[in-house]
Amino acid sequence: MRKPALLVLLTIIALPLAAATDPEIAALRIEIAKLSARLNALEAARIVAPDAVLSAQKAKPEAITASQSEEPQSTELAAGASAASSHEMGARIHFDSYSFARADAGLINGSEFRRARLSFEGIVSGWQYALDYELAGEGGNDGIRDAFIARSFGTQTWMLGQFKPFRSMSELTSSNDLVVLERPYSSGAGLFAERQWQQGLGWASDAAQHRIFLGLNTLRSANSPRNEGFGLTARAITAPWKTSEQAIHLGAWLSHEKAAEATPDFQVFANFAGRRGPRELVARAVPNSAFSALGFEAAWQSGGWLLQSEWVQAQLNPPMQPNRDFDSAYLQVSWLAEGMRAYDASAGVFEAPSGYDNGVLEFTARFDFLQDSAVSDQWQSAIFGLNYHLNSNLSWMFNYTLGESGISNRRVNQSALRTNFNF
Repeated sequence: MRKPALLVLLTIIALPLAAATDPEIAALRIEIAKLSARLNALEAARIVAPDAVLSAQKAKPEAITASQSEEPQSTELAAGASAASSHEMGARIHFDSYSFARADAGLINGSEFRRARLSFEGIVSGWQYALDYELAGEGGNDGIRDAFIARSFGTQTWMLGQFKPFRSMSELTSSNDLVVLERPYSSGAGLFAERQWQQGLGWASDAAQHRIFLGLNTLRSANSPRNEGFGLTARAITAPWKTSEQAIHLGAWLSHEKAAEATPDFQVFANFAGRRGPRELVARAVPNSAFSALGFEAAWQSGGWLLQSEWVQAQLNPPMQPNRDFDSAYLQVSWLAEGMRAYDASAGVFEAPSGYDNGVLEFTARFDFLQDSAVSDQWQSAIFGLNYHLNSNLSWMFNYTLGESGISNRRVNQSALRTNFNF
C-alpha cells in the first residue's frame, strides 16, 4: 500500500513541473536572481549606516554643525555620512500669547503663531541635505529657512546653499532649544537684523574637542533681491572640560559684511520688550557700507545648572561718514529641577532638556543690553522665566520682560506664554 501511495504523491508533485515550459523556468530564474540581489542590497544598507545626520536644530536644522533647525531642527551635519539613503521629516509649532503691562500706543495684546515650520533632512547617495520651510511667514520665498546640500570627507564637511552664518552661539541654537522665548541683541534679533540666513559656501572641521567653521556668503537670503554684496564668517569653539554631566564651552567668532550693488541696507534694531513689543531702529547703513563684528562665547553646565554669556563688539563703516561702534552682551542662567541640557560639542550649543520623568520645571533669567556709541546710551532687558517641559516634544514657556530704551526713555513690561510642540 505504501508504494502506490508514494507513486501518487510523486505524480502530483511532478505534474506542475512537467507542465512548465523552458521559457517559464528561465523567467522564474531571472525573478529569483532579482530578489536575491535586492536582499543583498538591503542587508548591505543596514550594515553601512551613516555615522550621524543633522543632530537637528536637534534643532533643528539651524547651519551645518551649528542647527540649525531651527530649526527639525539644527542643521548640523556630522562627518562620515555613507552612501546609504535616509530621510526624516519634522515639524515645530510655537504658539505665543502676549500682554503688555505698560502699553504704549501701537502695542496690542494678542496671540500669533511664532513658528509653524516643516523640516526635511537626510542622505541621498552620500550627499546630506536639509530643507526648512516656515508656514508662519508671509509665504513664497519668505518661508525658506535652511536649504542646502552637504558632503563630508573624514572630519571635514562642506555645505552649499542657504544657512545661518557661523556667528553667535545664541543664534546658532535651535529655536526648539532656547532657554527664553527670543534671542538677544547680539543675534539676528538685533545687530544682524534681517540677515539671519544667507546663501553661500560653508566648511567645518572637527578635531577632538575643537571645531572650526568658515563661511563665504552672498548678502542674500531667499526673500531678498540679488545683489553683489558678500560676507565672511569664522568661528572656533572648544570644550576644555566635558563629562556626562558637566561642560565648559569657550568660543570666538568674526563676521565681516560688505555691501555692494543692490545690497539691502544693514540695519540694527532693538526689540527691548519682547516679540511684538517696541521695535526701535538703532542704525541704518548707507549704500556700500561695511559691517564687522567680533564675538566671544562662554558657558558652564553642571547637571541642571546652565550659565551662558556672549559679548560682541561691532562696527558700522559707512563711506564718507564717521564709523559707529556697538557693544552688546548678555548673561543667561537656567536651572532644571531634574535632568539637564546636554552640550552638543559638534555645534557648540546646548540642547533641550532630557533625562527627566513626567515633566520638569525650569527657572530661567537673562540680562541683555545693546549700546550705541553715537548716542552713548543703551537698550536693556531683564527677562525672568518659568518653563515646564512635559516631555521631549511638548513644553510651555513663560517670560516676564522688563525693557527700557535709553534713547526714547520708554519702559515697557511684557508677559508672554509659548506652547512649544515639535517632533
